[in-house]
Amino acid sequence: MFHAVPALGDPHTREAYAIQSLQKSIEADPTSGQSWYFLGRCFSKIGKVHDAFVSYRHSIDKSEASADTWCSIGVLYQQQSQPMDALQAYICAVQLDKTHIAAWTDLAILYESCNQPKDALACYMKAAKTNIKASMNTQLMSRIKTLQHQLATIPPQYFQTKPNIPNLTHLLASVFVSRQYIHTDAWVSSLSRNKPLPSIEEAWSLPIPAELTSRQ
Repeated sequence: MFHAVPALGDPHTREAYAIQSLQKSIEADPTSGQSWYFLGRCFSKIGKVHDAFVSYRHSIDKSEASADTWCSIGVLYQQQSQPMDALQAYICAVQLDKTHIAAWTDLAILYESCNQPKDALACYMKAAKTNIKASMNTQLMSRIKTLQHQLATIPPQYFQTKPNIPNLTHLLASVFVSRQYIHTDAWVSSLSRNKPLPSIEEAWSLPIPAELTSRQ
């Protein structure tokens, strides 16, 4: 609650209190995967990436079938410019919960950052079809229409050679800020260096390396 409710004080104080409360909760019950997950969210919010990864790994150990945790791990990897690791984490999330809107949306943004609009569109479509609230998201539907137009009018070779970074900047900023994720200009600029990822069909059947959950 202290992590998410602005009325309870300034952000620094709220985050510190939330972390303290969660650490006490974990002391009382070290097996609580949910407490570890929320602790990871708090650490991620204040930029403590290493501590966030450690907390998320503990959450996975305690409650393996957690799409939220895998999605949050994917966000951290994406922020650290590790697109392949981010892809595999997001795939874990949507395999556990095929209606996970945030994971499908983040996966779409990841594919756009790697200039793979066909895969991005497929993921946005999955997000839009998960429930009626997602289908009513004007920003999401606008992005779908934009990609559909691009795929219908722009030669395929364009997407293989020239990252579509300018079109992404506003979308990334609004999505990540609205969901209270860390977002920096350096991270946006790093997107242009990403290499092509396996398609969504290929990624779905990729084995998830064991080190993904143990890397620090």
